Amino acid sequence: MLLLSSSSFPVESGVAATKAPDSTLVRSAKDVLAGTVAGIGITLVGHPFDTLKVRLQTQSHTNPTYSGLGDCVRKTWAAEGAKGFYKGVASPLVGQMVFNAVQFAAYGEAKRLVAGTRPMELPDYFAAGALTGFTVAFVESPIDLFKTQLQTQVFQPKPRFTTFVGTVSHIASTYGLRGCYQGLAPTIMRNVPAVSGYFGVYEGARLALLAPGQKLEELESWKLLAAGSIGGLAYWAVTYPIDCIKSAIQADACNPKERRFAGVPDAAKQLYAEGGIPRFFKGVAPCILRAAPANAVCFFLYQKTAQFLGSA
Repeated sequence: MLLLSSSSFPVESGVAATKAPDSTLVRSAKDVLAGTVAGIGITLVGHPFDTLKVRLQTQSHTNPTYSGLGDCVRKTWAAEGAKGFYKGVASPLVGQMVFNAVQFAAYGEAKRLVAGTRPMELPDYFAAGALTGFTVAFVESPIDLFKTQLQTQVFQPKPRFTTFVGTVSHIASTYGLRGCYQGLAPTIMRNVPAVSGYFGVYEGARLALLAPGQKLEELESWKLLAAGSIGGLAYWAVTYPIDCIKSAIQADACNPKERRFAGVPDAAKQLYAEGGIPRFFKGVAPCILRAAPANAVCFFLYQKTAQFLGSA
C-alpha cells in the first residue's frame, strides 16, 4: 500500500470543475466505451496467464497433471499448441469487454457517489473501488464460471463442452440463472477488497508520479503504464487465497448433487486439508506475472480512450 498522505496530491473533483460537465448518460457512455477498449487489451495480454493459473489452481492434488508453472506451459503447448493458452478466450474477450465497460462506468458513478461535488481525496478512491467491486461481482461471476468450466475441461476424460457458446448454453439451459452464479459469494468476498486496492493504489500511484504543476492528462505513457502495473499487483496483494477458493468452487460440478464443495467454508476446509496454507497459493506465479502487464495495458487503454473522448 502506498504510504502517502492524501494531502500530498492534487485533488480530483467529483464532477468536472474546469468545464461544463457531461450529462450522466454521456459520462456513462464514455466510461463504457473506454472500458470496452480496456477489456479487449487486458484479455489479449492476460488470458494465457489466466489459463495457466486456473489449471494449476484446480488440478488434482493427489494426482496432479502439472508439477509447476514450467511443466504446465510445456504440456499445454505440446498437447494444444498456442491455441491452448487461449482456451476459453471467447468468454473473457466478450466478458471482459462487458465487464470492464460495467466496471469503469460503475467506478465513475461510485466516485461521484462518494465525493459528490467536493474534491476527491485518496481514501475516496479506495471507497469507490470497494463499491465498484461489489457491483461488478454480479457481472464477473458468471463470466468467470463459464471461463473456468471451459478451461478445466482438459481434466475431464470426456469433455462436456468445447466452445464458449456450448458452455453457456449447457449451464444456462440445465441449471438456469442460479446455476450461472455458481461462485458468486467468493467473487464478492474477493472483489470488495481487491477492487478497492486496485483503483485506490492505481490512483495513488498515478498522482504520486505527477511532476510539480503537471496535470493528470499530461502524465507520460510510461508512468501511466507503471501506475497500472502497481494497481494490478495491488489487486492480488491480500486476495489470492479467496480467488483460489473461488476457482475451486467454479471448477466444481455444475450439478449441485455432484459437487464436492458445499460452500466457501467447506471449500476452504477441504483445500487446507489437501496442503495447508500453500494450497491457497497454487497458480500464484502466472497470476503475478499476468497482473503487471495486463493491467498496465488495461489502464493505459482506458485513460487514452477516455482522453480521446474528452472524459479524462
